[in-house]
Amino acid sequence: MTRPRSLVGAVLLLGGLCGCNTTQPLNLGTRTAQVNLYHPKVVTCYVNVWDRFIDSNRNGQVDPDIDLAEPPLCCGLPVPGNPNPCAGCIPPPPGQGATVAVPIAFAVQITVIRAGTVDREVLTSAAAVRQFSSHTDSPPILGLTEDRAPEPCADAPTATCVFANPRLVPTTNVDASNCSQPGNAQIPPDNIGGGPAPFEFQVNPGDTVLVEAGSSSTDPAQQFTGSLAIGGQVLASQTTTVAEGGRLSFSFTVR
Repeated sequence: MTRPRSLVGAVLLLGGLCGCNTTQPLNLGTRTAQVNLYHPKVVTCYVNVWDRFIDSNRNGQVDPDIDLAEPPLCCGLPVPGNPNPCAGCIPPPPGQGATVAVPIAFAVQITVIRAGTVDREVLTSAAAVRQFSSHTDSPPILGLTEDRAPEPCADAPTATCVFANPRLVPTTNVDASNCSQPGNAQIPPDNIGGGPAPFEFQVNPGDTVLVEAGSSSTDPAQQFTGSLAIGGQVLASQTTTVAEGGRLSFSFTVR
């Protein structure tokens, strides 16, 4: 994932959020603005992932009406003595070491002050700010050519498990996280403030956009990045670390 290129002047406070104004002549009329927030991490470990199906008639085929097995995802191959099905680590393919977005929750509030007014229009719910309910996860999924042979199903003794859709994913990928969770606990889909990521809204000249966010990570080295794009062009961005407070606060006025 490419990091946003421009950095706005913003002040980080350990105990709270602040706003910092940035202006730039745009003269664009009504445009679509996009706010993106993510936790970048360099990935050095990948795992094989397959979708797992129950083959009740044992013909080695994924039949059209076949039921998805539980858990539906199977990561890697078993590692003796390790109960984690994703324990088998595969180094990145040549040239494929990647910086990806780690699915860590964060709080976010996106506000717009419309041109000619002083009222704040909050676009994300206050609950999202308190509950750290937003996250993004957009790592690459790499092609995997190897198939996996059918195996006996431990949870369906009279059937065979067949595997489909092979892929190689970084351990930060939501698929790897899901199939290594007890009971195949699901990580919520990508979202910012409960809506799709990146978060989109309309702006006009004179509007001021304020972005305030805080990370829930406890890793001091973990980075947290936010950006604002208008018309597809990144015009404001900021990166911090948890050690620096894990908070983002920046604003942009459309001219």
